[in-house]
Amino acid sequence: MSAPAWKRVEPIRAHPRTAEDFRSAQRDGRRVWIAGARLASPLDSPVLAPVVDTLGALLALHASPEHSDLLMDRDDAGRPCAAWGRTPRTAEDLQRLGRISTLFAHETLGMMGRLWDASGSFVNALYNVRTDAARYRPEAAAVLEDLHSRCGRELLLVALAVIEPPPVDGLPQGLRIVDRGPDGIVVSGTKAISTGAPYCDELLLLKNRPGADAMPPEETVGVVLPPSTPGLSLFCREGLARGPRAELARYDEVDALVVLDRVEVPWERVLYAGEGDAARVLLEAVVACDKHAMARRLVAKLELLWSLGQAMTHLTGSRAVPAVAELLAGLGKHHAMMSTLVEAAESRPEPAPGDGGAVIPERRTLHLALSYALEHFPSILDTLRLLGGQSLVVRPGLEDLAAPEVAALHARHLKGSALELAPRARLWALAAELTGSELAGRQRLMDSYAVGGRHILERELAHMLDPSAGMARLEARVGARLRPPAPPAPSEENP
Repeated sequence: MSAPAWKRVEPIRAHPRTAEDFRSAQRDGRRVWIAGARLASPLDSPVLAPVVDTLGALLALHASPEHSDLLMDRDDAGRPCAAWGRTPRTAEDLQRLGRISTLFAHETLGMMGRLWDASGSFVNALYNVRTDAARYRPEAAAVLEDLHSRCGRELLLVALAVIEPPPVDGLPQGLRIVDRGPDGIVVSGTKAISTGAPYCDELLLLKNRPGADAMPPEETVGVVLPPSTPGLSLFCREGLARGPRAELARYDEVDALVVLDRVEVPWERVLYAGEGDAARVLLEAVVACDKHAMARRLVAKLELLWSLGQAMTHLTGSRAVPAVAELLAGLGKHHAMMSTLVEAAESRPEPAPGDGGAVIPERRTLHLALSYALEHFPSILDTLRLLGGQSLVVRPGLEDLAAPEVAALHARHLKGSALELAPRARLWALAAELTGSELAGRQRLMDSYAVGGRHILERELAHMLDPSAGMARLEARVGARLRPPAPPAPSEENP
């Protein structure tokens, strides 16, 4: 079998940025707060430090012999760059990006949705509309070209913040321009949430007013900033992984409230400042591109949960029970359905917004895949909790097994699987966290929130599905017009 076309004949040498470089970048003076206390750096937080280590391990994959062919490429000038930092132009490019998202999902148990694959998709989408945005703000093209080049060559992680705080009296205001000068603008205000902002390399802030035809010029602002920018503060939620041995603590990607207090932004980092049409172009590009990496992560997550069901029923000795076998087959069906839909969407690319030549997976099929996953996820978790039974509630932990007397009792009286006690305890602890922990619940909420919820997906699908051919045949049969009026266009109420 011939090697994939994207593999290079000449090996791409390891990129100079390392996991230690990423750790060192955290000590740049960024203002990060958790539980009312400012951190010297994310490395000094028991919540953030394990996540930084996880990200460092993912960064190291780019130089590994096993994965560098997939993760690294060359830019148009022949310089090494990240493959996820290259604008996809073919179905093969999309499939490669899908494999990258799958690799990251396998490494993080599908628990982290704002990694380099998602970061790259945002930056690529904006780069693809740079000339469109430049029609309304000529300087935007250079800003986007610089961001795209640096992210790909330097393996930068970009955190996105588009969600506005609710427009309610007494709550923080959204971003606004409070001053302008020859060197740039001064911005104050907040963004309601940004996942991964505490440890990112660049922070992309896009003002968004859902449902509004136009924003006042002083509220129409989009910028890209280093997290260490003076006047920028990140207020993080507390960690959700509970217990000293929480299996998922290293994957707790932390969400933050972004606050800007008279932040001076130089013009070379301003995407728009009063140009409403430029804001619309950039927001539409981000909304269109953000579902592919998520879909691939959910495919990997469904595979993991299916395998978890197989493992738990092996330990309980119930796999051969007909009703249990039927439930396991159902878990496999969900994974197969989602995987098939995502692969089909990748194989039928359509043009991305903008005139830069990029493509995205076929939207209708990708929407179907995401809608299917969000619809069935609750029942999948119910099935797993049923298969796990009481062992998800009461089981010997690693602390129990560390006590010789307790371990001896468990060894004498625990029957069933021949699996050693410590691996068995780790499996049950992981199963309990994946199916019922607060952290897993947060990830499911964010999966829904990222697409605006199933109702938004299905409203968008209603405009992609065309029943006119079937209706025409029915009308010919009965001799009367039967077609109802078209449903209203879906609003982008939660991009």
